[in-house]
Amino acid sequence: MGHQIAHVVIERASEPDCRFIGSWFVKAAEAQGLWSQALRNPSFREWVFPLCEYFVPDLECAAVYVFGELEQQHQAIAVNVEGDLTVELAMMVHLGFFVRAGQSYRLAVPESVTLERVQQAALRVMSTTKDLGFGPVVEPELLLHTVPEAEAEAWREWIIQMRRLNSEAYGKVQVAGGIRLSLGNAGFRILINGSSKVGHKMQLARKDWVLFAGG
Repeated sequence: MGHQIAHVVIERASEPDCRFIGSWFVKAAEAQGLWSQALRNPSFREWVFPLCEYFVPDLECAAVYVFGELEQQHQAIAVNVEGDLTVELAMMVHLGFFVRAGQSYRLAVPESVTLERVQQAALRVMSTTKDLGFGPVVEPELLLHTVPEAEAEAWREWIIQMRRLNSEAYGKVQVAGGIRLSLGNAGFRILINGSSKVGHKMQLARKDWVLFAGG
């Protein structure tokens, strides 16, 4: 099997919550303002120069992009960590905008965002810098929980289908290769193909695992 690019899975609650969304964006704007303030300090900017060598990370733009993608993709996305947002994602995880929830990250509103915490987030990313012989290279993906692309897509589909359990649609739903959900009023049954690599990685030991909905 060829090399699979690492991804992070991000999700948010499917129910509309204007207060949460508004607070999340306000905090992201605050973080960006503090990040811009930090970069106006010549000594700090020199210290974090590898982060800004090609373009200056923008936390506010990253927040808008992630939220927009979530809106278009059923509130769960798989993000390529070799893309342009990895520095921002790593900083925002450190700041508390994304919290780890199993195999994915969930949107969260940080309790507080300060200049010191923003500087610490940048320096945390800088701690991943390596010199490969042609200058320093920052590897913020080392700070993130990543999975191969196929597994990320499987988890994304899993999240979406699990949320649909509360709907009135019942029957067999294909989640990923070798994994199906059989839905009914009593609960749902997870059917796994024993040869499925994704199934093994999800650590579902039984080929026929029955879970019952509460109530």
